[in-house]
Amino acid sequence: MIRLNLDRHCIETEMKRLHNRLVDMLLRPDTDPAEAEKELQVLQDALHQLDFSRLRAAFPELAGNQRNDVRLCEHHGNRLKLMINDNDIDLSPYYKT
Repeated sequence: MIRLNLDRHCIETEMKRLHNRLVDMLLRPDTDPAEAEKELQVLQDALHQLDFSRLRAAFPELAGNQRNDVRLCEHHGNRLKLMINDNDIDLSPYYKT
């Protein structure tokens, strides 16, 4: 499960930031690659598959500059799962077509 900090920026920017940080971590010899690679794959899937404009429009909490508990994880069948303040968000309408 990946915790997203949206205090200063939107969900898309936070995912890109975390993605870049994980890539940097994987280049270091002291990093456990298994967990980092799994999180990196989830972030890559989200960045390529989700329509962030529609997500931000539907859920203002994802636009940033707010304190909310936002978490992303992989769900059954390689589908993504997003939670906002312990509420599951159905992402099926927000996948790019």
